[in-house]
Amino acid sequence: MTNRHTIARCNNIATEYDSDPDQLWRQWSRGKPVAFQWHAARRGYMFSVEQERLCALIGPDWRTPVLCMALAVAQPILAYCSSTYSWKTVITLSATCGALLAYDLQAICHELGHQKPFVHTPAAWSPTTAFWYYCKRCIFNKKVSHFLGLLASTVTWGPWYSYYFGKGHEHHHQFVGTGNDADGDALFWIWERVPFQALDTPAGAVLWASVASVCIPVIYFARLLSCLFFKPSANIPEATMAFIDFILKILVNMVLFRYCGWRAIVYIATSSAFSMGLLCHPCIAFWIMQHACNATSENYGQPSSIEEWNDVLAAASVGCFQFHTSVQPTMSYYGSRLWNWLTLNELLHVEHHDFSGIPWTRLQSVTALLPNMYKGEDMGAFFSLYGDIIFPWITTCGVKYDFACRNAIQWQIAGRVFFVRQTLAHQKSSHLSPRSVSSQHSSRSSSQRGDCEDATNGKLLTWRSATTWHTYDTLPKQQHVLWRQCTM
Repeated sequence: MTNRHTIARCNNIATEYDSDPDQLWRQWSRGKPVAFQWHAARRGYMFSVEQERLCALIGPDWRTPVLCMALAVAQPILAYCSSTYSWKTVITLSATCGALLAYDLQAICHELGHQKPFVHTPAAWSPTTAFWYYCKRCIFNKKVSHFLGLLASTVTWGPWYSYYFGKGHEHHHQFVGTGNDADGDALFWIWERVPFQALDTPAGAVLWASVASVCIPVIYFARLLSCLFFKPSANIPEATMAFIDFILKILVNMVLFRYCGWRAIVYIATSSAFSMGLLCHPCIAFWIMQHACNATSENYGQPSSIEEWNDVLAAASVGCFQFHTSVQPTMSYYGSRLWNWLTLNELLHVEHHDFSGIPWTRLQSVTALLPNMYKGEDMGAFFSLYGDIIFPWITTCGVKYDFACRNAIQWQIAGRVFFVRQTLAHQKSSHLSPRSVSSQHSSRSSSQRGDCEDATNGKLLTWRSATTWHTYDTLPKQQHVLWRQCTM
């Protein structure tokens, strides 16, 4: 139960900032830090404002296992039915109903990977409460989640069981945007750019998305084998899950081929491929948008306010540099409530990373509960699948998007080193106060990349080498706003 003193304090804060619920967030953070810190800072603030109602949303939902079993039965039934259809009808069916079912099977596997065992004890016991308590204990436990996740994964061609139940996705949530997040290098590099210069055209982008959608299982298993070779002990559990999933996929497809023929196999394969972006199917929007970078400007780390300059100088005086970023590393889609429900609210990705313990059925309630935190003026969002996400990705040449703002943050880190060193040197030679120094620097233009490289002794800091990342558990739980490195 929520402590009544905490509830009273949260109510006081909500009343104080009732005219502008986002005001406290702006005053507190004065900028958006690295991806996982950004989400942790938002989470801490929102819990301080709406702790009681947010806690009520956290916990497993009975509709998740029911939907999982329904989807896992529906996909083989459609595969069986497709055996009597023409090839044209099979492809049409796989691009519509089949793609949505395959996508939802991936989404439900993702949801089950986050689902925690039911541990809430009733305040008062009765025969009815005891019955429902033990029913929930039986349904919402780790073994059942693994069974359902494996069931959902075996009727698709995606490696979703090992991907979401292994430690990789857990690390993605804890360290998104840093060197400890393997998702970017294991999977999302596919959509960051096309691999060959000859394909760097709109037609080439569609071709690459189609080839990648078919090859994603191969790419994932190749990446997993390389990790298993270099770090066997850390990757044996995920490799074991992948092996079990692969064997069961072969058995399911052998049964389908034996009783339904090639059309059923083609239906399952093309449904999975369309759900991962074949011919830039609408489902590709999820893979492109979830950690697309919303960077308002490339100021290369130059502080944007006097308060931020004072933070920089205070840190520099003790041999550290401290930086705020002006980027948003996770995005959500608010264009169609129906499409969000059909895709199990996976496109509400900011909400999901803020509160991964809240199930898909309640994520829209989070948006409605704190609208300024998700639809405020300083928040970027998508409202059109093709206009805002897919067409820009197709037509963009070179780097198509920056996964979790890793490149934008890289330049801001290098720029911050440059600005701090320049400021300290100027302050020391001119004996200026921090306010006058920050006023002078706020009026000058942004540094060029060559200056950033010079400031780091000719070697550009990368998003891996520029930071000494701490583990999630060693960071403070309430205020993950400012990032420091004391190695100047």
